[in-house]
Parts: sequence; structure tokens; C-alpha cells
Amino acid sequence: MDTDLQKHFQAHKQQLFKLTEKLGDVIPDENLIRVIPEIRNNLQQERFRLVVLGQFKRGKSTFINALLGDKILPTDVIPVTAVITEIHHSDEASAQVFFFEGEAKQVAIHELDEYVSENRNPKNTKKVDKVVVGYPAAILEKGLIIVDTPGVGSIHEHNTRLTQEYLLQADAAVFVFSADPPLTELEKGFLKVLIPIIPHIHFVLNKSDYLDHDDLSKVIAFNKKILQELVNGETYISPLSALQGLKAKLKNENGALIHSGLPALEQKLTDFLLQHRGRYFIISNAGRITRVCYEWKNLVELERKAQTISIDELNSNLDQFTQYMEKIKKNSNRLSYFLEEIKQRLLQYYDAETTLFIKDREEIVREKINHIINHSQQISKRHLLPHIKQSLINVVIDEFEPYRLRIEKNIKEKFNDEIQYLNGEVTQVINDIYRFSAELFQISQTIQLRQDTWLYQSQFYYKTWEVEGALELIQNVFMILLPRSLFNALTKRNINKVVSQKLDQQWGRFRSDLFYGLNDNNRKFLYEFNQILNRIADEISQLIKRYVTLKKQGEQNFEETLLIQEHRVAEVDNILSEVQKIKNFWEDAAAVN
Repeated sequence: MDTDLQKHFQAHKQQLFKLTEKLGDVIPDENLIRVIPEIRNNLQQERFRLVVLGQFKRGKSTFINALLGDKILPTDVIPVTAVITEIHHSDEASAQVFFFEGEAKQVAIHELDEYVSENRNPKNTKKVDKVVVGYPAAILEKGLIIVDTPGVGSIHEHNTRLTQEYLLQADAAVFVFSADPPLTELEKGFLKVLIPIIPHIHFVLNKSDYLDHDDLSKVIAFNKKILQELVNGETYISPLSALQGLKAKLKNENGALIHSGLPALEQKLTDFLLQHRGRYFIISNAGRITRVCYEWKNLVELERKAQTISIDELNSNLDQFTQYMEKIKKNSNRLSYFLEEIKQRLLQYYDAETTLFIKDREEIVREKINHIINHSQQISKRHLLPHIKQSLINVVIDEFEPYRLRIEKNIKEKFNDEIQYLNGEVTQVINDIYRFSAELFQISQTIQLRQDTWLYQSQFYYKTWEVEGALELIQNVFMILLPRSLFNALTKRNINKVVSQKLDQQWGRFRSDLFYGLNDNNRKFLYEFNQILNRIADEISQLIKRYVTLKKQGEQNFEETLLIQEHRVAEVDNILSEVQKIKNFWEDAAAVN
């Protein structure tokens, strides 16, 4: 297979788009034509999301600038990135700042420092939710969205936006660390959270030019051993000098660029995204085009037969088909029971896993808070309560947010696995309709449609931990007057009550969000299924009614209609052939890789 997957991906994506346009011109059926814009929209809007992660001062922003080939994101000797920044492709450089209150502000690229840097926006005092940058970089033309993140050593530092919107939706991540020092305990702790929930992580050893060849080999070997233990398998580290790569791009020095390691890494990232997400994207859209073609060809076979039978037979067929569809729709109600069973199984799974986890971790949370109280003698009693409050927030998030992310990912996967079974049920129902129609019209057979991936995504939205206001039980001004030992003892006792209360409250809310999310997805599934049933029923019913009307009007010019149909079938067969070639290429690519 040609190793330049990017060219094939872009060419095949564009070719599929053109084939859908052609298909829309060839197929006269209005119901089927309505499906085509959905496929075209999907082909146009698909993007790959690459999230860049790492601790402070590992060179993440410089790495992104190197990918872009320009100094877009601010860099400095002190920690810079304070908020999340998305970089999309656009014809002109632009930037938009989104605030927590909901408003947005257009700013110039050179003003980004005012909003994304720790120096100009310390601890995000300007309440920036995220920044979206548009830039005409070649790498972004390939449908890539790059996400720059704050340096994170602990989940609680940036949990809301990072964990909810980016980690679980990343197609891949780059974890940047540097040659000196090697992986820290904070980095290893963060990786333990990332590894179970992100499909693939590329490990990048930045600032590799700081070391000579022998020392670099030792550092890579040392860190590789650590990473292999974390991922429980083989891993690869890409050595890189992001700064050297950026300078080489700006000066157009090809030799220095290759020496920086940037081109090799760019190729590795592109190939991974295309071999995994891109391959699925092409194959699934090719499959959807194929289904439209096969559905139409089935209708053509029914139409050809309708031209040869009498009005009485057509009316009889219409009555039988209508009765059959009513029966199908009644029987299809069992899908709602299957979906309800899926929901209940996932809720039971959630309850069992969460009960075990809380039982295992609740005492650890108490011990950590008690440890903080015992080692806070230098903090006055007046300031200790706010300190404990913030510590409880941080400890709860650090202990439980990684679990929340893992169980959310597991539930999504289990949900999608269960849905695949129902996809088979749906496909069988559709094929049964065509089979019944073929028997009704005495056609030898119709094309059996293949099972397709369901055309919606399950997305559950959970709020992360909010324990502000959780310590009302110990917010008693009179406690401050107590001796330190008694103050500490009462604080610990009340903390134990608060921990149990808040954990129960948080997991209850999490379960409630899960319940409503599953209900919403089940409704969507049933709606989409009923839309398909109604469309097919309408197509076949309208076909029969049309020929009843034509025959009543004495229309005899069926030969001309047949010639038109044969011409259209030939064009659709050509489209199917082109689509199948594209699909075969990417299926072969999967076999090779």
C-alpha cells in the first residue's frame, strides 16, 4: 500500500463527496435524496482532534508552534498556558476568546498573550473558558484540530473543561516531556489517568538537542521502561527539538528541520490518525453511499415488476404491504424494551462498580484530609477552614475524577457494543421488508443490505465535582476559640461526616445524569429507526400508487421509462464500483497495518 495515506485520504474524501452529488442527480426518489445531504455534511465536517498534554515548561506551546510553522502561541521562560486553546484551519489568522459567562470576544493573534498566558492572566483571573485560533497552516488543512492545554500535574487544576470536553473526545494525544529532568511523579500520576481513556498517546521527548547521542539514548531507554510499565506494553518515544524545528521552518532550512525530528513525528501522527480514525471515516461513509444505491436498486426492481401487473394486483399488493408494515411497526416496539434493558444493565453496572470504588477510596480521602489537618499547624485556625475546604475539593477530584472518566468511557463502550446488536436487528427488519416486497411482486430476490453503524453518537454530560459549600457543618466561628487539639479533633470528626455526605450526593447526581443521558439516546435510536421504517414504507407505497394512477390514466409508455431506468441503474452501478474501490483500499490498509 502507498505510504502516503494523507493524499489518498483527501482524494478519496473529495471523490466520495463528488459521487454523492452525482448520486443525487441520478436517483429520482425524493425520500432517498434526503439522506444524501447528511452524508455530504459528514464528509465536509469531519475533523481529527489532537490534544497536546504535559507538565509545565515541557515545551508544549513551542511544539504546537513548530507544527504550525509560525510563532502563534506565546512562549516564555515561565509557565505560560493558563487556558485551553483550540487551533483550527482558516484562510486568515484569527482568534476568539470565550468567557465562562458565555460571551465571546474577537482578538488579534498578537493579543493572545493577554488571555492565555499565566503572566498576563494569572490563575485565569479573566475567567476565560477557552480560546479558538484560526490559522492557515498546512497541517491543519488535513482536517486536524490541535488543542493546547495548561500544564497539568493534577486533575483538579483544570478538571472542568479538560476532562469533560477534551480527554474523552480526543482522537489521539501527544504527551510532551523533556530530556532533563526525566518523567516526574506528577507526570506519571497524570499518565495513569490518561492511558485508560485516550485511544492513543504519542510520547514526545522534547529538548532532545540538549543531550549528545549517548546520553539521549540512555534517557530514552530510562523513560521508555517507565512508560512501558504504565501502559502495560510496548511503547515508542519520539525525540524532538521543537524549538529547532520551529526555527528551521521559519528559515526554510530543510536539513535542520529533518535533524530536529519534527517531520518524522508529523508523519507518524498523520499516519496514525488516518490508519485509525480516517480509515473508519472513509469506510463508514462509503458504506452509507452503498446502502443508498442498493435501496434504490431494490425499488427499481419493484418498479419494473409494477409495470407488468394489473391495477387489481397492484391494489391488492398495496393492501398486503400496508398490513405488513403495520405488523412490522407493532413488532418493532420490542426495540424500546431492548433499549430499556440496556439502560438498566448499564445502571446496574454503574451501581456495582461505584459502590466498590467508594468503599475502597472513601477512607483514603479521609486519611488524606486528616493528614492535611495534622500538618497544618503553621496555619491559623481562622484560615485553616478555607484551607481544608479547598483541600477537600482537590483530594476528592484527584481521587475520584480519574475513576469517573474511566467508568464514563466504559459505559460508552458497553452502550455502543449493545447498540451494535440492535443495529443488526434494524438491518434484519429492513431486509425483511424488501424480501416481503420481492415475494409480493414475485421477484426472485432483492439486494440484502449490510449492517451499518448507527448514525448518531452517544454523549453523556456529567458535571464534575462541586464541593464548595460542603463544609457548612464545620463553619462555626465558635470553634476558632477552642484549643488547637480540640479544634483539630472536632474538625476531623465533622470532615468524616461531610466526606460520606458529599460522595453520596456526587455519585447520585452522576447516576441521575447517566439515567437521563441513556434515556435521551434511546429516544434518538427509536426516532431514527422509525424514520427509516416510514421512509421505506412511503417509498414502496408511493411506487405502487403511482403505477395504479398511471394505469388508470391509460399510460402505456412504459418502455421509455424502462430505458431511463436502465440508464440510471448503469450510472448507479458505476458509482457503486468507484465507492467499492475506495472502500477496498482502506480495508486493505487495515490489513497491512
